[in-house]
This record gives sequence, C-alpha cells and structure tokens, in this order.
Amino acid sequence: CLVFLFHLRSSLVSVISLIVATIGSFIAFWALQMTINIMSLAGIVLALGDMTDSSVVLVENAHKKIEEAEREGSKIDRKELVIGAARDLGPSMFGALLVLTIAFLPVFVLEGQEGRLFRPLALAKTASMAFSSILAVTLVPALMVLFLRGKIRPEARNPINRLCVAVYRPVLRTVLRGRWLVLAGALLLTGITVWPFMRLGSEFMPPLFEGDLLYMPITVPSMPIEEARRLVRWQDGQIASVPEIERVFGKVGRADSALDPAPLSMFETVVRLKPRETWRPGMTLDKLIAELEAKTTLPGVQGAWTMPIKARIDMLSTGIRTPIGVKVFGPTLEGIVAVNDQIEAALRKVPGTTSVYAERELGGFFLDITPDREAIARYGVNVRDVLDVVESAIGGMDVSTTFEGRERYKINVRYPRDMRQDLEALRNVLVPVRAIPARRPVNGVSPARIAGTSGGGAEEMEPSGAMSQPQDDESMGGPMSAAAPSQSTVGPAYVPLSQLATVETVMGPPMIKSEMGQLTGWIYVDTQGRDIGGYVDDAKVVVAREVKLPPGFTIKWTGQYELLERVRARMAVVVPLTLGIVFLILYLNFRGVPQTLLVMTGVPFAAVGAIWTLWLMRFNTSVAVWVGMIALLGVAAETASVMVVYLDEAWAAQGGAAGFSDVNSLIEASVEAGAKRVRPLLMTVMTNILGLLPVLLDTGVGADVAKRIAAPMWGGLVSLTLLTLLVVPAAWVLWRSRQISKRSSDARISHS
Repeated sequence: CLVFLFHLRSSLVSVISLIVATIGSFIAFWALQMTINIMSLAGIVLALGDMTDSSVVLVENAHKKIEEAEREGSKIDRKELVIGAARDLGPSMFGALLVLTIAFLPVFVLEGQEGRLFRPLALAKTASMAFSSILAVTLVPALMVLFLRGKIRPEARNPINRLCVAVYRPVLRTVLRGRWLVLAGALLLTGITVWPFMRLGSEFMPPLFEGDLLYMPITVPSMPIEEARRLVRWQDGQIASVPEIERVFGKVGRADSALDPAPLSMFETVVRLKPRETWRPGMTLDKLIAELEAKTTLPGVQGAWTMPIKARIDMLSTGIRTPIGVKVFGPTLEGIVAVNDQIEAALRKVPGTTSVYAERELGGFFLDITPDREAIARYGVNVRDVLDVVESAIGGMDVSTTFEGRERYKINVRYPRDMRQDLEALRNVLVPVRAIPARRPVNGVSPARIAGTSGGGAEEMEPSGAMSQPQDDESMGGPMSAAAPSQSTVGPAYVPLSQLATVETVMGPPMIKSEMGQLTGWIYVDTQGRDIGGYVDDAKVVVAREVKLPPGFTIKWTGQYELLERVRARMAVVVPLTLGIVFLILYLNFRGVPQTLLVMTGVPFAAVGAIWTLWLMRFNTSVAVWVGMIALLGVAAETASVMVVYLDEAWAAQGGAAGFSDVNSLIEASVEAGAKRVRPLLMTVMTNILGLLPVLLDTGVGADVAKRIAAPMWGGLVSLTLLTLLVVPAAWVLWRSRQISKRSSDARISHS
C-alpha cells in the first residue's frame, strides 16, 4: 500500500486487519483443539496474501473515490465516500473470499496419512479466510473511515502507477481490437500446456527430508544369527565411513512382541546425518544415498533407503516398506513363489529400478522334532514329558526371578550352547523315562540293559549312551506287560531324544501372510530417478507381457502407488463438485451466467502458469501440489471477479448497450475501466508473491512439502495477472459487443 498509494495511514488498514485475522486464526486453533505445527503455520502463511487482498482492494477503491471527488471539487463528506467505496466492492470481496474458503473443500475429504498431514493446513487457511471475510465487511470499512485522512495523493502523481498505466493502456487497446486473435492465442497456450502436463511425473507425497535416513536391507531368511550380527556390524562401519554421517545404529532381530513381526533377515539401520551446512560442496541427498548404496552393496542383500518416520507410516498403511510393492494372491504358497520369481525377474528390466526383492515364502529352515508315539509308549512316558524336555533343555524355561534392587531378571535354565548348536547334539539330549522296553530296538539303537532286580543292582551302559536289556520279553509293551514282571526300572533312566522322536531340519515358509481371505506374497520395489506413477505404468506393461498368471492368482500394486490411486479417485469426484459450488457462489454474486463464466475462465488460465512452473522446477504432481492448485483456484476467482466488477461498472455508467454508439466506444470505456484495475491488481499480486516468498526460500524441515504447495500458486499468479489484465477484458468486450450489435440490429428493424 505504501509503495502504490504513498499514504502511510492507508497501509495501517491492511496491517491491522491482517493482525486481527491472524489472531482470530489462533483462536480457532484453540477452539478446535489444534496444535501449532509446521502444517498449521503453513496454512496461515499461504493465507497471508489472500487475507490482505480484500483490505488492499477496498482501500485502493476508496482512494479512487476520494481522488475523483477532489478533482471534481465535490463537497461530499469523506466518510460518505469511504463508506460508498466499501459498499461498491464489499459484497464482491466477501463472495471472492468465500470462494477462497470453499475452494479448500477437497482437502477436507482427504483420508489416511494425507488427511492427517494436510487437514491442519486446510483448517488454518480456512479459519484465516473466514475471519478475513468477516473483517472485509466489518472492521476494514471502519478502519478506512478512521485512517483515510489527510492528503490523498492522486494516482497520476505516483511514478510507479503512472508508468504501469502508460504501458498498459496501449497494450490493452491493441488487445481489445484484436480480441479474436488474443482469445485464440489464449486457447492455443492452454492447449500447448498439455505437453508439459503430460510429462509431469506423479507421486503420492513429495520426499519429506527428516534429517535422518533409514536403511532397510533384506537377505535370505535362513541366515544364522551370528552371520546376521557380523553383517550388520560391517554395514554400520561402511556407512559411518562417509563424512556426512554423524551416527549409525543398526538393529537385527525383533522385539518380543506381536507388534514387531520383522524377521531375522530384515535389518533396520538408523543413520543420523550431520547438518547440511557441513556437507561436502555439491553434495545432495540423492548423491549421498547413491554413495551409501555403493558402499553397502553385497550379493544376496537387497537394500532400501527411506526416512524413519516415513517408513513407519508406509508400513502401517500398506505393510510395504518401499515406495512400490506388489502383492500376489493365490491358493497355494508354491504357486505364489513361482509368480513372485517371474515378477522379480521382469521388474529388474524396468528403467529406474534400484532393487527388487520377492519375499522367499518357502525359504526358511526349521528344526522339526516329531514325537514317535509308539516308542514313547514303550518307555512308559507320554508326549508331554518329551516336549517338556525339548522346551526346558533346548528352548529354555523360566524357573525363578531374581531381584537386584528395583530391577528384576528372569532365571532361565537350558543346556549349554555346545550341547544344542548342531543336529547331532540335539539328538543326544537325554530324556528321563520311567520304564525300559523289553527287546524291541527303537530307531535302530539297542535299548538299555538293566542288571539286577527291584532290590538293587547295577546298570551297564553301551558306548553310545543307550542302555541294553534282557532279550526274553515276548510282549509288545515291554515293562508294562504282565509276562515280564521282573523288568521294572531301578533308579532314574535316560534315553537319547533320537529314540523317542525324529529330529530333522526341513524347509518351509518363514512367515505365512494372508489378506482378503487369501494367501499372499509380497515383492518390494525401490526406484531412483523415476516418479511412482510413471514407473508403475511402465512396470504394468512389462509384467503383463512377461508374467503368466495361473488361474486363481491375482496381483495388486500397492505401497505409495495404492495411496496415490486412492487420492486420484477421491479428487475425481470432489474437485468437480467444488467447482460447481464455486460457480453457484459466483452466480449468486453477479446475478448472471456470462459474468460467472468470465470469472471461471481464470481457473484454466491460472493452471497454465502453475503447470509450466512445476515442469521447470521438475516437481512431480502429488497431494501437496494439488493442494496448491486448489488454493490457486480461489485466488483466480477472486482476482478475475474484481476485474469483471470494474468492467460492469463502466457498462452501467454508460446506461448499458444504449450508451454505446459502436464497438470503438465500448473499447475505450473498457480501456479506462481496465486502467483502474492495474493498481489494485498489482497490489494484490505483489502481496501474494511476497506472502509466498518465505515458503519458497525456506530450506528447513517441511520445506519440501511447502514448496510444492507454493510453487503452483506462484506460477499461477503470473499467468493469472496476464489473464486478468488482457484476456478477461477481451472476452468481456466480445460478449458486450454482441449485445451492442443486437441492439443496433433491433433498432434498424424497428425503424424500417
């Protein structure tokens, strides 16, 4: 205001209204129990320019009224002039601000993580615009009456305004005379914009730099724990050797909780980075990840780089830890494994693939101990006794608790490691029995032989550790038979586990997953240098060509791509609905379909600048970008509506079609009306651009998302300015000239 109006008190109107609207926003935070965070503050920052638009336009219009009255020597009280200026544009500004508020409706229907992330921003911006709308018709007129005092410098005496109007007048006059060519050029520019739009990538969410990295490699499920420990130590050392790394913490295994189903073959390494200011010159995050990947690459290990918080959110929402995943559904694990292998091989050929890993659904090694019930019965024990020995000797059993001050520790008893670390040692685990069978060998090992009777005696052990017994028992039950009453045991007796059970290693599924009532197998895909939407489109073609799905098997693309498809489907319904509501509000404001359509033309033309800006900045379309485009929708409607108001005022001042003799007089009146719009338009555009500068120049945490919201708004403001100053007047003159031509024709017919 100070630059374009040369009046300090007038600028206080915008400053005070902005402060009050911001305070009102924080009151709304308190009422809605919202926290002050990056996204809620970003909502207020994005609304700064819009909140001052109404006060800027109203103050500028009041200046024009006062200038005209002083130039004509009118004795009208300045208070009446100010109130009249506010009355002229107040309803239009209220409607425009209401459009800005309604335009954010699609953000409120977002769900999942995108809804949680952007709903605070939408609430903050909506609250700010709601307070600004109320202040535009209440506080701002009162402040104008209070502060618009003293000498008001005419617009022509301001060198900035004089220069802008001097340049604009001949340009607009030329445009209006060649209005058909201008409108055709505008439509052509809109059509050309399809080219960069089709080359924009698509992603669910932009990469949000958290300050840390998370490395999640995965390897074969049969890896021993000692080898896994050695591997994670080696990886930690390789990562720590990079100068940009401050600290590395690798984890292998999982917590004793059902909430952490990570297998031993999946590692998690948190990498703490040093501040960006200390990085090597020219080092970027992508280059750093590429260097770390090269240092940690090993055969049989597939790595994936992400962010700690992002990885947790991805795994909670879809279960996939990489940006893209494929889920294979089928009736059998064997068939799923075969399809997984085909898809894994096919995806390696897709450009941009960094790593592909299909989970080994049948690649786990298991120790199976299968009780031999007949042998167990001959020894006079039951299956539970044998399994108790397996649990206590091999797995360990908690027998007590020790208290060390306020600390408690379980006392767990089991065999030493050297007695349970290989298959043969496990087979020789001794099991206490209550009876010795007669003569029938068990599993090829001769039974125990007991010397003596129930009154005493000695036991003779075979070298293998098994006991032998007399060979005169004819019964099937051994000691339990009545024909051999003298064959009762004396003292405790032990037999190897191999005589009572089959001890062997087998391969099987390390983890069985099911979803939607079907067995499923997962494939993790990590990419680099490709957008998610474009990569999946190419991958679908390759998979459809090279993978043959058996009957009963289906595949589903998941990960962030699944979330992206969900947002697309929702936006396809909500955005047209929002445009319809905006059209209705504008129609109720202008009371005419042609004026409403003229204002709505600001939407595609504002999108022209936004799309070219995204293409030049190499930004992919994402939820953040669409939030910025939605915000631009309201700004476009607000800016174009004020120009239509000025043009309609010029039309009404001449008495409608009857006041214009021909199209040339209409063009001159439009030039004068458009010249009045130069100063308020530049003031509002500069306000929005300056309001977005803190977001565009920010480099801190959250800037990755905020920049993608602000970039389409910033680029759209440029094309929107040209639209409002040139294209809207050209379309308006074309529409009104037809009315003048029709009236002239009717007049000639009536005279004839």
